[in-house]
Amino acid sequence: MIFRLTFIVQILIVFSVCTCGNTKSSDNAPEQTKSSQSVLSEQQIDSLELFFQSKGVLSFNPTDINLKKDFEILNEDNTVYATLNLSLDKIIIQGKHFSLNEFANDNSFKSQYQFFPKEFFPDQSIIQFEYASLTNDVAEIFINKEHSKKKKIKLSTHIFKVESWKKHIVGCMIDFNVKINPIRAKMLDNSKSLGYENSGEDYIFVISEIVGDWVKIECAEICDYPCSSGKKYNGWIKWKAGNKLLIRLLYSC
Repeated sequence: MIFRLTFIVQILIVFSVCTCGNTKSSDNAPEQTKSSQSVLSEQQIDSLELFFQSKGVLSFNPTDINLKKDFEILNEDNTVYATLNLSLDKIIIQGKHFSLNEFANDNSFKSQYQFFPKEFFPDQSIIQFEYASLTNDVAEIFINKEHSKKKKIKLSTHIFKVESWKKHIVGCMIDFNVKINPIRAKMLDNSKSLGYENSGEDYIFVISEIVGDWVKIECAEICDYPCSSGKKYNGWIKWKAGNKLLIRLLYSC
């Protein structure tokens, strides 16, 4: 089961922050609280972008129409770097033709063309890029973030959807090492564990909230995994420790 895997991924990645005001004050307190939350929210979004070193994620939108369309990745001068079509299983990259799925599964091809998107599983219709900027309906994307290789994608075709890190992460399935990162009742290292690590049960969890270094996760009845009606393991885990990511986002069962 994916939730028993041990890993600490050391790459730039994923997240955001939600906060709630809970203090009572004078008649104009709600307005003051809202203002404070807005300022804090902006600061937290900036912190997320700083952590990931990108603005957010560009995700392929796998509609029936989009699956049949060609889409282009452009060079800085607007010449075509690559053309992809998932339905036809093709990629033309720098003038060379390949099977898209063969290309995706061959590291020598990807290394030759420095093509390493955030997620690249065309057989599952999953293609994602981190983006560095958005200008005039064009996204500047990383095709190889490790080496700061960037290209461009036009957004006018609506083949890709643009998401901030927060929007991308909240609601996503999650994988984590429950033994070293137990689900806790509160956002405290010494908070009571909810006991999932010793339950012997397998659940699918999704992220519902992000606060600082913590994410709140909830059981989700997807991928043919049920949630126990008698036990609630919804709680908090750490998503990062310093500059290390402690979780992994999942995009398919």
